[in-house]
Amino acid sequence: MLVIFPFFITMMSLWPSTSSSESQLRKDILQNYMKELRPNVTQMVINISFSVFHLIGFDDKNGKFTINGYLGMSWTDSRIAKSWAFSEASEIGTSTMYFKESDVWTPEIRQKNHYSRSDFEKVIEETVIFHKNGSAVMMKMDVFTMECTTFFSFFPFDTQNCSIDVLIWGFFNGEIALNAPYPKVNMKLFSEDNVWHIRDTRINVESVYGLGINDIYQVPRAKIESKILRSPSYYVTCLIVPLIFMQCLQSCVFLMPWDCGERASFAVTVLLAIALFLTMVTEHIPKAAKTHFSFLGIKMIFDLLVGIMIQISAIIIQLVYYQSRRSEPKFFGVNIIRVVLNVICSVVCRVCDDGDFKDNEDNDQEQKSEIWIERGNKMDKFCFWFANSLTLISILFFCVVVGSSDY
Repeated sequence: MLVIFPFFITMMSLWPSTSSSESQLRKDILQNYMKELRPNVTQMVINISFSVFHLIGFDDKNGKFTINGYLGMSWTDSRIAKSWAFSEASEIGTSTMYFKESDVWTPEIRQKNHYSRSDFEKVIEETVIFHKNGSAVMMKMDVFTMECTTFFSFFPFDTQNCSIDVLIWGFFNGEIALNAPYPKVNMKLFSEDNVWHIRDTRINVESVYGLGINDIYQVPRAKIESKILRSPSYYVTCLIVPLIFMQCLQSCVFLMPWDCGERASFAVTVLLAIALFLTMVTEHIPKAAKTHFSFLGIKMIFDLLVGIMIQISAIIIQLVYYQSRRSEPKFFGVNIIRVVLNVICSVVCRVCDDGDFKDNEDNDQEQKSEIWIERGNKMDKFCFWFANSLTLISILFFCVVVGSSDY
């Protein structure tokens, strides 16, 4: 106890002296400091990095990408190092000093592709950490909202490339150069989103947007790129799988008994259901997308056309079956319909090439009915397998297209 008490008294006596020495050091550093001037006469290098906390969301209809993170920058200010070294209070033992952004020179940041005005362009002061050798570190935390060009060709297995374009405004390439010591975005504190996931990141540094005829008038830019991919589980279970089931279901109209009276209504119902699903897909694809088509949309349009063909085929086959109940035609229009149906039957099922099934005057009414029923059965079989073949082609086409994507 006798040893600790004098030590405590000594530390308490040094505390006001240390605090006043830091205040004096701060005054000495900022005494002749002009924050309007760039720290170095020659080209200075600013190291830039980016860390992301959370992917807030991606509005695919409006092309709006929002993430939460901070932009880290570091540079060297030789004036701070000289003032620190010549100050009488430089021997206090501290190696770092904290300044407000408004007290020292800091690079002026502009986001080129912001969706709305960014927070770091408002009056929000950050703290700049200076070391004894003049190196400075500043981190600007913000919710970054940016415009993103959308590509929906492989929807819902699509990936989007979004980027934050950061410009060092007010200085040209000959005065300031950007450097990215870490080519990837820091993801250590990142929390995943339920719908979108960040697959890959990259930080590119270049000088673009020339304002003159020489390279010295180009503005330094850092492009922080993120490749995000959609979680397709919702669309697979609620859109694609039901659509495939309905595709298989619509060809079953040819398996229904011809005299049940529900063949046409069944085909129309399935056709309207596919049209409804096509409307659901178009609601998710924005009009402002760079690619104005989706392979899923093309597939559904093809399925809609197949459904129309099935509907027309079901009506024609029903007319073929209905001829078995007719007697001799009473007017010229019915005779024309029979001629057309004979031609269709001869092309589809080739029944008219058999002598036993020729619809001529020597056959009685019962035999003619059997002829038309047999023709209808063979047309049902042909249309059933033909419709299933088109359905299989549609499914394989979509699977091959999805497999060729970079998902």
